[in-house]
Amino acid sequence: MPALLRGITVPGRPNVWKPEIPQDAKLLPLLNRYCFRCHSSINFHVFEKEAVCDRRSDMVSYVDLAIMPQDRKLSRAVIEDLIRSLNNIACK
Repeated sequence: MPALLRGITVPGRPNVWKPEIPQDAKLLPLLNRYCFRCHSSINFHVFEKEAVCDRRSDMVSYVDLAIMPQDRKLSRAVIEDLIRSLNNIACK
């Protein structure tokens, strides 16, 4: 099932992944590929957009410093793509 169809909705929280939003369609597959392995059970779940919105600035810092993901080394191009995508998502 595509990542955008697996988003987690939290009652009362407005941020939800939507396939029709280009920024969501770009970012969630990246999070699924590079972050899901750990952040589906540790600390937060990347399929909950609200959690990503709450942690976005920390995520940008950790990715930029190559602290995350811990289990692999990303190319600078992928790092920049993740950072750009995190900075571009709409959070209410």
